[in-house]
Amino acid sequence: MFLGSTIGNLSPDETQGFLQMISDSLAPGDWLLLGIDLIKETERLEAAYNDKAGHTAAFFANLAARINSELGASLPLDAVRMVSYLNTDLSRIEMYLAFDQACELRVEPLRRTFRIGAGEMILAEISRKFAVEDVASNAARFDLSLEHRFVDADSPFAVLLFRRVAGDTATP
Repeated sequence: MFLGSTIGNLSPDETQGFLQMISDSLAPGDWLLLGIDLIKETERLEAAYNDKAGHTAAFFANLAARINSELGASLPLDAVRMVSYLNTDLSRIEMYLAFDQACELRVEPLRRTFRIGAGEMILAEISRKFAVEDVASNAARFDLSLEHRFVDADSPFAVLLFRRVAGDTATP
């Protein structure tokens, strides 16, 4: 069971590796329950990640603070903010640390300093969105057959029930 949309945080190549690993660990007849976040309208997705309550922004402020505390960095916390938007070409929300002013980021364990320009953004996280048919087709390459789909009434999320079928697992 792999619920939630954590698979959305994986790149396409990492998703292939994940499906291969799952398939390799299942015997024919075994089951996989997989949760995915479905593709939605741009406005709906961007509103969710740029939430008015500021939960996502607070998460990223904490990320910036942890970069300082855990990496011994010197990131000026007042110079960074969260920016997120839907990349429609890749069907994913992209979340960035955006810098309002130029700064230097010193990371002591690496003994390196990075210069960041005003307006520069650093990709911090992705959240891919999926179509059920695409996931089912991709999973089939790894001998995983979609047996049932459970979709929310508003269709924002799906839980997919796959069965491992007999066959040689494909390599991507």
